[in-house]
Amino acid sequence: MKLEPSAYRALEIEKILSLASRHCRSELGAAALAEMTPATDLPSVHRRQALFCAVKDYRDKRGELPWHPKLAPVGVLLREAAKTGLLIGQELLKIAHLLGVAARTRTVLQALGDDDGRAAFVPLLARLRDFSEELDALGVLDDDGRLYDQASPKLREIRTRTRALRDTLSRKAQALLAQPRIVSLLQERVLSLRERRYAFLVKNDAMAQFPGILVDRSGSGNSVYMEPHALIPLNNEHRLLLEEESVEETRILQELTDRMLARAKAIHDAAGA
Repeated sequence: MKLEPSAYRALEIEKILSLASRHCRSELGAAALAEMTPATDLPSVHRRQALFCAVKDYRDKRGELPWHPKLAPVGVLLREAAKTGLLIGQELLKIAHLLGVAARTRTVLQALGDDDGRAAFVPLLARLRDFSEELDALGVLDDDGRLYDQASPKLREIRTRTRALRDTLSRKAQALLAQPRIVSLLQERVLSLRERRYAFLVKNDAMAQFPGILVDRSGSGNSVYMEPHALIPLNNEHRLLLEEESVEETRILQELTDRMLARAKAIHDAAGA
């Protein structure tokens, strides 16, 4: 049985969905609701009704089912990744949120007995696969989607070297700031990172006197960023390290992307559960 458009409008289905969407707890819930259509046969109606009653009964007895406030649709991300071969950290984090909720929900529902309405949850359980390996792999991301140092031995080694080099740069900069002649040329006593190079903000009229090279201009145009000659070798090394870090991060993200794409169907099912 197919619902005719006229009947759809007469029943004000879109208005009902709009009102219901205000109570969705996440972007994923709102997206799923927007795609929802009326059941086309009586068995489907009964299954939906049974699931609704089972969820209500669960909440009344045990509280909320597992959830995450940042749940979001991931279908578009996976489709784009199939073309580009790369998901960035924040995108992978969205998948991690989804898989985390799916895993916790699966555990909760599998523990239900027949008297707890387990039968009504069977279709839902069928869409929730085991994502333990994927979740372990995604554990290299922090809460902002940035890779932890421990994401790979090489990344840890590069970042350790980078931090040590920055400490050296800071000490060299402090030594320069201890020289009154240098300080008199500066707009402010701050070492800034511009174009991946550490530089000082120098007064416009002091450019010729400052022992360094131009890196950038300030937004106001009243001063310039200049790289001291003493920092050039360290800045060169720093820039190379940042490039190495970027290459290694991309490699790790591509590996994680491949893992997610290999389970794309299961992830889509979990999103629609």
